[in-house]
Amino acid sequence: MAWGAMRFVLQAYRRTRRRSVERWLLLAARVLILVLAGVVLARPVVGRGGGGGAAGGARVLWIVLDDSITSRAMVSGSAELAGLIQGAQRAVDAMAPGDRVGVVLASRPARALVAPASADLAGVRSALSRVQATDASADWAGALGVVNTELAGEPGVRGSVLLASAWRAGSLVEVGALSALPAGTVVEATPPSEARAANTWIEAVRAARPVLLAGQGDAGQTVTVDLGRDDGGGEAEVPVRVRLAGDGSVIGSGSVRWGRGERRGSATVGVSIPSAGAGAGGALSGVLVAEIDADAIGEDNRFALPLLQRDGLRVGLIQGPSATSSGARLRAGQWAELALRPSEGSPMEVVMIEPSGVDVARLAGLDALWVLSPDAVDAGGWGRIAKWNMGGGLLMVSPPAGVSSHMWADVMNAALGLNWALPRSAQEYAAGGPGRIGAGLGPASGVMPPGDLLSGIRGEMEELARPVGVFAMLAPDLSPPPNGEASHGARVLLATVDGGAVVTALRGRGGGGLLVYMSIPPDTGWSDLVAKPLMLPMVQELVRQGVGVSRPGLLGRAGVALSLPGGSSELRQLVGVLGKEGSGEGAGVRSVVGQGTGVVRESGVWRVLDGAGAERGVLAINAAGGGDTSLLTRGAVEGAFSRALPVGGAIGWGGGEVGGQGDVEGVAIGAGAGWLWVVLGVLVLEVLLGWMTARAVRGVGNG
Repeated sequence: MAWGAMRFVLQAYRRTRRRSVERWLLLAARVLILVLAGVVLARPVVGRGGGGGAAGGARVLWIVLDDSITSRAMVSGSAELAGLIQGAQRAVDAMAPGDRVGVVLASRPARALVAPASADLAGVRSALSRVQATDASADWAGALGVVNTELAGEPGVRGSVLLASAWRAGSLVEVGALSALPAGTVVEATPPSEARAANTWIEAVRAARPVLLAGQGDAGQTVTVDLGRDDGGGEAEVPVRVRLAGDGSVIGSGSVRWGRGERRGSATVGVSIPSAGAGAGGALSGVLVAEIDADAIGEDNRFALPLLQRDGLRVGLIQGPSATSSGARLRAGQWAELALRPSEGSPMEVVMIEPSGVDVARLAGLDALWVLSPDAVDAGGWGRIAKWNMGGGLLMVSPPAGVSSHMWADVMNAALGLNWALPRSAQEYAAGGPGRIGAGLGPASGVMPPGDLLSGIRGEMEELARPVGVFAMLAPDLSPPPNGEASHGARVLLATVDGGAVVTALRGRGGGGLLVYMSIPPDTGWSDLVAKPLMLPMVQELVRQGVGVSRPGLLGRAGVALSLPGGSSELRQLVGVLGKEGSGEGAGVRSVVGQGTGVVRESGVWRVLDGAGAERGVLAINAAGGGDTSLLTRGAVEGAFSRALPVGGAIGWGGGEVGGQGDVEGVAIGAGAGWLWVVLGVLVLEVLLGWMTARAVRGVGNG
């Protein structure tokens, strides 16, 4: 039975029970706030530590430090690498005793500075303080490969990785093939720099005649300097001065005037390069150095180009009976010798070789070889010629004038590894009159086609080619192979007006050596070229420039494996060239073993010596491509490293600035913003519950 007093008792009971629930919810919300606050505050440490491990929960951090040429960029008076090192050291300082840290340096080729990860945190910090920037580009694939290998050796450890870079365009010039890090790996990165740093760099230096002959200074030589730039967001179109030095003194200058927004430019400078024999033992006289004005990165403002020095050039001629057509007044070898050695004072020496006498000893002393009777050379001879060509010899081939069926091409193609085709018979122009040669440079095809070996006479080519008549030619088919295989890099240097290739330059197998194929032999039955003014300068340019292009190993890039002449034993650095004073990683003496061995990460000029101490040449190592200081976004970096992230992983971005004042104090805090929103939501819930509880209490009191 209900009565009036009981109704008030029941109402008070229900209010008390509801207020008890609200108080428990309020208490839970306040406890949750404290827990979440602790998680947020602990995230920088947890993220760096990368989870527990087998060694009592110790954390493992791998720092991948960008010490490439891009990190040399000067911002606010200091190199960006200094700020990156300071930030990395603060990350080490934040580790707890027993935690371990490993360090990998990213400049090509990447290598471990501290590996395996060490618990000697003071030692790691000291090792970081000794890091210096190199002139090589960044090798992120190699660096993360080192980290992957180390983490794979500790399957029970979930490590974390800190990518420390200023993230300019030059930092990612070549990311490479990345492999995913182990599952659970936390990947953090320093934020991209926001500081502008204008920089111009030398991409390449090209001399019209790369061969210097003793006693013959090339007064009419032209040198082209290719530049790239990032203007740092500036509006002014400031010209860049280019200076060329040879034998230690300035021999020419020019400038590049940039249009608004232009990022590539070239300066062509006419110079007179001193001939061999002057300078420090004759060594510097063969090195051409280009230099531009100072900017954010100084090491890419200079570029050294070794010029091949010779007292003379030795050219072999292989000639058999088939080299000359019937009725010709002069044999093909005689026409070729006249073009190579027009007078007694010519610096070219001609060596006649029988087709059956092609051996290693005869080939070893030659700079170039012109095969006038390719049909008379057997498979063994072509094999020896191919090996000599791959070692840097210039090979010239023309069809035999005295045969009608040209089956020899199959043997030559097999030995040289060529995937082009030559017809079985020559194309004749007798019916409609002789063919005519055009003046322009023909098309290029394939991978890395050679440059214009006839650039020295290209300006006069129209006048020289006009009187030449072509009666027959055996032109190659340069179309891509039907099987989809990549064709060799080829360039047509001379062509008839109807498109037939007259002279074609072709890269040798594996990029070594150079092949120049002449579709017209030196024979009056095929063309009157031999009796026209074009013949002499054409052959001279083909040999001189071809020898310079064909010789390997005299020009390299920092961080890239060297290709040295066979028998090389030692490198000795020349001080005072490219601004080097014989200090740093590349200084002093380097030992090399055999051919193509060793890497130097610092630009400089070196003497190449054999085991007996004899000089084999001068090697110039220039700064690698990494001078682009354009700013990158976080999205660009995330896209570049997407394949390296574990499944479902993302890059966490640290706080602080990079660029002389680098700071990775807050690595792993990138995801902390999400936690802060959670804390804010719980705070709102706590306020709401508190208001409801207070309202309920007031209601009871009023009741």
